[in-house]
Amino acid sequence: MDPRVGFMNIPSRQVIGFKDFNSKKLTFRVHPTNNYVGIINEYEKKGKKLYAVELFDLTGGDNVPHQQIYLHREILEFFDVFWEPNGRMLSILTQSKKESQSGLINLDAKR
Repeated sequence: MDPRVGFMNIPSRQVIGFKDFNSKKLTFRVHPTNNYVGIINEYEKKGKKLYAVELFDLTGGDNVPHQQIYLHREILEFFDVFWEPNGRMLSILTQSKKESQSGLINLDAKR
């Protein structure tokens, strides 16, 4: 059975969004202000381990906008996702075959 992540309004208990994953492992990272959720999705495709970071914006009220970041390189180790304390940026830290890499993502960018 594949995991499903859902978001619900409290106290009305109305489901405002969900996402199904075909995944081996999911790791959740919540922004310090609790406005965003990042999910590290580790999955396999054709026997190869791949990673994606799924970003959910919880400030939308009755909907949850969603962005996906696929990491299209051979990754030896996925360290973590780090949020900017008071802003809308995050960095993804990985180690690939030749070098350690990090990337900054700005959630203010057009979707």
